[in-house]
Formats: sequence, structure tokens, C-alpha cells
Amino acid sequence: MSTPGRGYLSSYRGRGGRGKPPNLNYDGRNDTSNTILHHGKKKLIAQSFSGSNTSSYTKDPLHDEFQEFLKQKQQKEGNIPESSSHASYANIVKDDDDSHLYIENLNKEIILLIEEKDSQWADNPWIIMERYLSNNSLPYGSYKPRGFYENILVHMKSVEINHFSSGNEKEKGNYSFSKIIIKKIISFEEWGISPLNEKEMFSQNNTNFKFNYFDYIESFYKTFYFENKKQRHSWFIKICENIFHKPIPTWFFSWWRIFGPSTNILPEKFSSLMKEWVAISPSIQNKEKYIEGKTSCIFFIEFGIPWIWKWKPTFGYTNYGAPCLWRIGMCKFWEKLMRLDTETGEIFGSETIEKIKEKINIYRNDQEKREEDENTSPFKLFAQKYSEIYPKEKIIDIFLEQMKKDISKQIRSSESDASMNSDLSFTKSNNPMRDAQDPEDDIDDDIEDLPDIDNAFEKFKDSLLK
Repeated sequence: MSTPGRGYLSSYRGRGGRGKPPNLNYDGRNDTSNTILHHGKKKLIAQSFSGSNTSSYTKDPLHDEFQEFLKQKQQKEGNIPESSSHASYANIVKDDDDSHLYIENLNKEIILLIEEKDSQWADNPWIIMERYLSNNSLPYGSYKPRGFYENILVHMKSVEINHFSSGNEKEKGNYSFSKIIIKKIISFEEWGISPLNEKEMFSQNNTNFKFNYFDYIESFYKTFYFENKKQRHSWFIKICENIFHKPIPTWFFSWWRIFGPSTNILPEKFSSLMKEWVAISPSIQNKEKYIEGKTSCIFFIEFGIPWIWKWKPTFGYTNYGAPCLWRIGMCKFWEKLMRLDTETGEIFGSETIEKIKEKINIYRNDQEKREEDENTSPFKLFAQKYSEIYPKEKIIDIFLEQMKKDISKQIRSSESDASMNSDLSFTKSNNPMRDAQDPEDDIDDDIEDLPDIDNAFEKFKDSLLK
């Protein structure tokens, strides 16, 4: 982890020495306008990391869906009567652990190296996390906590983030789950002349921060490393489809190996369509070198398929034998897409499924057209070229004449190859003027030597005239 340079720290210093660093984790907790659920002393609070307090969150599209989920969940467990319209998220979080629904990512990354004596807590890696990182979920440099990186993505308008908190208002920053929409991925070229060029943003107390392109890349990792006190925080992740229409930076495929879902999370309706899409999509039919995870990454982006992601620490060893804590990502499918919409009688994901089917049909038609063009006869292409200049019979005569010349050249080429294997001195002594002849002089002789060549061309001509 790199530490900010002197110029970076100077923005926190006053006349009497180092000043208090700005609050990068402002969450607007005391603003009740962000409360979307309220039951007794418990609240579910939606908040934007940018800290802008608006009442728009009371109309967040997740509100109705989430309220219905909580209600159904508690009714199922017998906690509230069916007639009740209120549900407490705090009770759900307390008792509900759906880790068994997640599929672990095969790729993992090191959180930090530890000591061998820490292996006594190998079965409870959260204890090791607390020993080294207190209440933090990642090691970070001075003045660069997780919120610093999240703010970079928001400032660059690459993402839209909402955090949802449960519990009493004193538990500041104890998010229960978060929603992130990735709207833009900036490339090296779009950043500027150099990826080391710095950009500037300001915090809530108007303190300036500087960051470069490598901070921006790092932000896509460290933003997701939040964890709450109950170790049950999760992210709703969706990548906007517009990103599919631009080149995706290579480093993002590396990001996908950690945060992207396995295709094993896809229900049958989606996985069967993905198999068809893989066979026909031009995005993965090119000759570029294969990058692990690229196929699933493009599929999820092209059709805007969301997923749920969370992480957990685990004790282990590096490939060179050092004890460490690993971070393992886990994903599951967003189950709402397979849930029945009572108003339409179809599942909520039916629109996405139809979109995939339409694209597959478009790609299939495009491929058939390409194959048709590739299989078009040479005469058809020749005729299209001269159709506005000569009548059809004249075009055929020109085409056949050209064919005769091509055949003659192939004959001479074959004879030349054969002569290379013979005694060159013998060849020259018997035909000393051969090399001095014009190669076009013997076309007719070569053609005449072929048996029934004229008859063959006449039959071919008749077939073209039909």
C-alpha cells in the first residue's frame, strides 16, 4: 500500500502542524429524510456516499421491493401476521444467514501477511482481522481509508452508490447492504496524457484530494471491501449496458476475476441462452488472445444482468509458504429476476431474457449473411462488378477468358516447380531460350494441350447463361 506524498499531506496541515483529516465517511445519518423503513426504534436508512441529503431516497426503487421481501420473510417465519404492513430489517439480519446460497469465487487475494502464531485462530479469521485491523476491513495508508476510494468513483461519475443501514442511529456507517451501478469505466486514453496525471476532488469540509489513474483503478477494488459488525454486508452490483459498446480496459477483466460472478449462478433459463450466445456472439469470436473471465464479463455487461456479492476472510498460506489472510469473494444470482410478477404473470427477468433472445437472432442472421458472402461464387462477384457496363453474355466471355489465363499460369507454375527438381544444366542446354520468352506467349499453347478444355468451357458457359 503506497503512502501519500508530502504534497498530498500538506492539504491537511495548518499553521500549528498537521490538521485533522477530513471525514470521508459522512453518511448523513442524522437526516431522517433518508429513512425508507421505520419500525419502533429501528430504521432502514438509504444514503448516498456523496453526502448530498435529499428526499429522493424515500422513493428509491428498492423501497417497495425490499419492504415486500421483509414482510414475506417474517410472515414465512411466523414473526408477524399477514395483515401487518410493517417489517423490521434488523430482525431479519439478526437471524437470516444465506451464505449457503452463494458460490465462492475460485480466485482470491491476500488481505495481509500475518504471523504463524495467528494460526491458532485459523477457524475464526475475523479474530485475526480484528487483531491487525481493529474495526477496519482492509489495511490502508494514511488518509486513504476505504471511503477515499469510494469517493473517487463517485466523483468521476463512474458509479452510483446507495448504502442502506439498519439498527439505531448511533451505529454510524454500519451499512447492512449497498447498491452500486457501474456507469462508466475510464480507459488510459480517456484519462489524459499520462495515467500519473492527477485530478482533484473536495470533501465535505472543502478539503482537496488529489488522485491519479492508478488510484482510480484501485478504487474499483477497495470500494467493495466494506464489512459491517455482523459480517453480513452484501453488494448489489450491476454494470450498465452502455459500457459494452466501448472497449473494456484489460485491467477490468482482472477485476472481474475477483468480483464477477461465476456462470454457475445462472438459472437454467439464463444459462441455456448463454450457451447459444457464446456460439454466435461476435464479441468473443475474434482472434484476440483469450483472457480468463472475459466471456462471462461481456455476457453480464451486454445484458445488464445484476448479481449479489459479498466477501469473507480465510486463513491460509501464500504460494511461498507465508501465513496470510485471504479475501474470498462469493456471488449469487439476483433472485428477483426469477420471481413472478403478479401484475404481468411473467417473471421479472422476462424482459432481459427476451433481450438476450433478440440479440442471439441478430447475431445468427449476421453470421448467416457473412457466410453467404464468403460462399458467393467468383462469377457472381465478377458479374456484380461489371453488370452496369456489359451485357451478361459479354461478362461471361470475359470471365471465361480470365479463367483460361489463370489455368495457364497454374500450369506454368507446376512445370516450373517440377523443373526445379531436375538437372538445371540439362534443362538449359535443351531449352536455352526458355527464360527469354514472354510468359504470355504460350498461354494458348498450354490451353490447347489440355484435353477437351474447350468443351468443358462451353458447358460451363451454358450453365452460366441459364
